Amino acid sequence: MKRYQKVYTLCVALAFAVCASTVANAEEIERIVPGSEPLSEAKKDTPEAHAKKHADPTYVCPMHPQIQQGEEGACPICGMDLVLKSFNPNSSQGMPVISVSSSTAQSMGVRIGKVKKRTLSRAINTVGYVRYDESQLYHVHARASGWIKDPIVKVLGDKAEKGQRLASYYSPEIFTAQEDYLTALRSPSERQKQVDVLTRLRVMEVSGSVIQGLEQNAEITSHVPIISPISGVVTEIGVRDGMYVTPSTLLYSIADLSDVWVIVDVFPDQLSWIQKGALATMKIDALPGEQWRGRVDYIYPELDPKTRTLQVRLKFKNKEGLLKPNMFASVKINNRPLPGAIAIPREALIPSSEGFRVVKVTEKNHYKPVKVKVGTKTAKYVEITQGLEAGDEIVLSGQFLIDSESNLQASFQRMSQ
Repeated sequence: MKRYQKVYTLCVALAFAVCASTVANAEEIERIVPGSEPLSEAKKDTPEAHAKKHADPTYVCPMHPQIQQGEEGACPICGMDLVLKSFNPNSSQGMPVISVSSSTAQSMGVRIGKVKKRTLSRAINTVGYVRYDESQLYHVHARASGWIKDPIVKVLGDKAEKGQRLASYYSPEIFTAQEDYLTALRSPSERQKQVDVLTRLRVMEVSGSVIQGLEQNAEITSHVPIISPISGVVTEIGVRDGMYVTPSTLLYSIADLSDVWVIVDVFPDQLSWIQKGALATMKIDALPGEQWRGRVDYIYPELDPKTRTLQVRLKFKNKEGLLKPNMFASVKINNRPLPGAIAIPREALIPSSEGFRVVKVTEKNHYKPVKVKVGTKTAKYVEITQGLEAGDEIVLSGQFLIDSESNLQASFQRMSQ
């Protein structure tokens, strides 16, 4: 019995010795490693919280991220206060979140704004030249061979009125047709012949006054007139007095300037903003104070191989005749408005080799660069098609410094992996 009591006493003594040793070891660990905690307490934390709790504090300069130290102080380069680099548990999701104190953000010139829905409308400012409306450009030809006599219009740029005689010419073919018509008129029984010869005269565009002279006075006109088909400006003259002409000879070109074309150049990335029928306004330096309104008439199908631009044709009214071909014009083309677009100021965009980024405010004094996709751009705003929602807060100025710091932290994280 006494033997068993001695064994029991020995076991109890050993147990107390082990417990005392464990406590001593824990105290020694706490002494050697300040800030350590019992295992039971550590198990209560998530890995991120545990890492944040035991991470050594690092202070960094917002302007010079290479300046880092383990205590507060000032940057030896710029004198700015060093800020605490916070632990970010979400750093694996895109760019790291950056923490910047309010005082530092103020010294960096950080300005914050909200993402809003706006109606965007982009106007294209370009230049061009006035041209003739080629749909109202007429060529005058003789319908039979002959010799020109007494041309009235001799100088380029002269005005011609509709029905005005431009010149006269003698044509043996027309002369013979007039004789045949007179013969048919003297024979009432040859009604069909009268119709056939009259049709031939009209096909050769013999004027009504010549035919009326045949019917009423039985007079043959040896030199029939060449009549202007429209009112306009003579742009080309191909005849002189006494010249022999054929139906293929171009006698005159006449342009109606009541409407004019303006040909402008736009860049290929602006093509999506233009549509046929879009409104346009035009100013001419040679006519200060005047302004014309027109519309997009045609978009040409190919780029200019030299300038790499696309030509667009505009159409303007010119009833007063002030617009002259080859005048230099300043043009503004208005595109269709885009309502309800999620838009931000253009100054908030950060261009990169992979697209665009915007610094988003995740919470107070915390910022994170996010990738965005852009759509329509105006002079002040840009449409965001992906990456932001209406109501999000973003950094409008000072974002480049925050983005640089986030990039630097992302590089450190990749190096430590």
